[in-house]
Amino acid sequence: MNTLDLLVPTFTPLTRARMRLFLIYDDFAAGIAARWLAGEIGSVASRTCEVTSGMWKFDVATRVGMFREMTLQEAGEADVLIVAASNLNAPSPEFLRWLEALAPWRANRPQRGLLVGLLGEAATEVPELDALTQSLAQFAGRAELEFTWQPMGVHAFGDSGWVMPAIERLVSLK
Repeated sequence: MNTLDLLVPTFTPLTRARMRLFLIYDDFAAGIAARWLAGEIGSVASRTCEVTSGMWKFDVATRVGMFREMTLQEAGEADVLIVAASNLNAPSPEFLRWLEALAPWRANRPQRGLLVGLLGEAATEVPELDALTQSLAQFAGRAELEFTWQPMGVHAFGDSGWVMPAIERLVSLK
């Protein structure tokens, strides 16, 4: 062993920035779309960040009790919230209350985050999306999140380019 070896300190590598994803969905098809998009986001973000994700179904996440509190905390700590919904009827009152309870968690974060919506099918007319997109846009404003959305139908799969500029902006802040 060389004396110089004893004098050179060994450094542990710096920890990488962390990006947390939170996925919430209403049915099986929406869950598949959300998981696919999370994978696309993860493949870009993992170049510079450690990516983790949690995934919850609307009816479990919004149920009063332990799961609701757990999902509010997890979503509140997330950098990217993905909301995937096949059902474009007016959002359930439980989901709206959950969003309302989530807003203060989000607004107190030091960095802005991103709210991504995968909403309805590709052939859906825009007026049918008004209630859900307006609720999400209002939440995004209160929670200080950038908001972007797209129909989750056929065009979303295989084309994540619509969300990548927002992801790259978010990663550059990490």
